[in-house]
Amino acid sequence: MKNNNNEFFANVGLFISALFVVALALFLQPVIYVGFGYLGGLVVKWVFGGIISNGLNSVFGTDRFNSDYIPMIAVTLAFIGSYFRVSSANSNKK
Repeated sequence: MKNNNNEFFANVGLFISALFVVALALFLQPVIYVGFGYLGGLVVKWVFGGIISNGLNSVFGTDRFNSDYIPMIAVTLAFIGSYFRVSSANSNKK
């Protein structure tokens, strides 16, 4: 009887550990996308900041956009886009 109890608790511990790993992976994935989105936004701001802000102001007919908003916009798009990923398999049938 004692062996069955230990085996049960070992299986419960394994199940809880697996749930924790899955939850951690689901939490860390958007965080990683946000980090890369911010870094990409910073690079775009440094290289093309004025051009993009002038283009957005021209397209929307306003003077609200400046280059400081580019990393924030990139983070928002990366976070939203992380939930809409699509993977496609390349199959070449002959």
